[in-house]
Amino acid sequence: MTIKDWIEVAHQNAVDKGFWESDRSDGEVVALLHSELSECLEAMRLNPKNATEVQDQKDKIGEELADYFIRLADYCGKKEIDLEKELCGFNDIPINITFLMDNSDNLRRLFHYKPDDEKDLLAFAHMQLSMFYSCNVVYMHKQYDGLALSLFAVILLAERLEIDLEKAIAEKMKRNQSRPRLHNKKF
Repeated sequence: MTIKDWIEVAHQNAVDKGFWESDRSDGEVVALLHSELSECLEAMRLNPKNATEVQDQKDKIGEELADYFIRLADYCGKKEIDLEKELCGFNDIPINITFLMDNSDNLRRLFHYKPDDEKDLLAFAHMQLSMFYSCNVVYMHKQYDGLALSLFAVILLAERLEIDLEKAIAEKMKRNQSRPRLHNKKF
């Protein structure tokens, strides 16, 4: 599926599950995106003792990265943000996550620093979300490159950890579609 396809599916599922019945502030959505990245870090902090635990940890990290992507895709759907255009600078070529992972050397050139490790990539993703929020909400500049750069960091993290992010997203989306309204949460 292309990024645009994921955005459409994620947003429609969120609408169907009642997440947009009342307005959600940009701050709420950005905080939830931050929480997914933090949950990923918590999964990375686990200390697996055997091969089964190592695989469980990798699956948990993949699930949190998928949660991040799904929330981001839903938000882009609601706000009509062309994330493909933000990712590549043009919108006439449909792209998917596999394409981005296969071209990760090109992604790395976008970073002005070399991340030391996976934790640096998460910190970069957090920073870009914060910059997006401050530019778009506080200063009212409609710039979405912070969202794209945050997603780039997540894609690079998945690649480093050898996580099939597209598969993790598909599995999580399937589970989300069968979950109850608001996923049994207050908001």
